[in-house]
Amino acid sequence: MTASASTAPHVLEGLMQHDVPLALDHVLRRMRTVVGRGTVVTAGPDGARTRATYADVAARCERLAGALAELGIGPGDRVGTLQWNTQAHLEAYLAVPCMGAVLHTLNLRLFPERLAFIVKHAEDARSSSTARSRRCWRASRVSSTGSSTSS
Repeated sequence: MTASASTAPHVLEGLMQHDVPLALDHVLRRMRTVVGRGTVVTAGPDGARTRATYADVAARCERLAGALAELGIGPGDRVGTLQWNTQAHLEAYLAVPCMGAVLHTLNLRLFPERLAFIVKHAEDARSSSTARSRRCWRASRVSSTGSSTSS
């Protein structure tokens, strides 16, 4: 059945989320309240598995957002992540946009020179990384600048 131009708005009504913006803070709230006891399982590059409830992940996201705010990160600031798909990365993926900052993920498989270019171009205020990815980042800083700097 096709709708005419005059009835089309009524056909879609109820199928769209007019009452709730499509934003991660709503997802985070629902993770805590609706499926809080559900389990998030992630595996690191070494195969080690991490388990946490959705409510725990939501609480950790809020703590991460608070810590980033204390570091001076605010709405509109750019935060890069250089991490594997772990629970820590999931938390950053949710926390950064929920505080109004802009998240961009960095691909660990890129050459160090490419990573350095992307971070410089994005003008990141901060980056989030794991110990393994920091070694990659330090290598990229040596490659791109000729000297090593720590961040």
